[in-house]
Amino acid sequence: MPRIKSEEELPDSRNILDTFPKDLVPRIGYKNVVIPLLIPSANQGKGIPTIGKVSVSCDMTQDMKGSLINQHRSAIEGLRDSEERTIPTFVDNILEHIQNQFGARNGEVVVEYTILQKKISPVSNLESWVESKASYIGKLVNDNKRFYTSVTGHYTSLCPRSKEISDYGAHSQLSSATIVVEHSSEDVIHNVLLGLIENAGSSKIYNIISDLDESYITEEMYEHPVYVEDVVRKLAVDINSTLGNIVKDYLIEANHYESIHTSIATATINAGKELK
Repeated sequence: MPRIKSEEELPDSRNILDTFPKDLVPRIGYKNVVIPLLIPSANQGKGIPTIGKVSVSCDMTQDMKGSLINQHRSAIEGLRDSEERTIPTFVDNILEHIQNQFGARNGEVVVEYTILQKKISPVSNLESWVESKASYIGKLVNDNKRFYTSVTGHYTSLCPRSKEISDYGAHSQLSSATIVVEHSSEDVIHNVLLGLIENAGSSKIYNIISDLDESYITEEMYEHPVYVEDVVRKLAVDINSTLGNIVKDYLIEANHYESIHTSIATATINAGKELK
């Protein structure tokens, strides 16, 4: 049967610093820690409950080893039941912990989560939920905090060339766009970004529709053909006009999952700054 030991009995090789290479480790931490968090919402009290997948890392100075990873995990678990456990506040608190407890000048906190949005079909008013992926990211860059939101949303796209050269019909495909933006810590903009994505294609996505809806959506797509490059250009214009006073930098990538090819048509555009 295992014997319960005292702290004094346990050897601690972490404090023996003269037997390991004194090299800077630029990233050490934890990945995929799953904890309950809250998505900020102006309409739902403290926020919408979600499951966050958290990754934390920071640089490790030449005179440290051993205990840093466990301290990362302890910090994450310690904040999960906090009154202020909305995702942006959680990320900011972890960055503070990295700075104050570890003395690190560079680090990163990533929270991946799912957004469910209710969609109502255009003719029959049928309700369904559409899932989108999002991440909230905080970075320490030479002791300076920087914050980012990443979202991936879906839409349909109809090929303009196919419509142009065919006597009837045109091929279309399920499509997605991912937007990464840099902004201030207090800005909560994932729903705005997802709205821009779903309006950039030929039609929106609905998970429950009637025949009347399908007829309407098919014809709507036919009237609004888009190339993949059209989408990223439109999103860049819309971000500048809608969020220009908030967004410091952005990167957009669109992918059209071709229905008549095995390949994926893709396009990328950025603000010409650091995100590339």
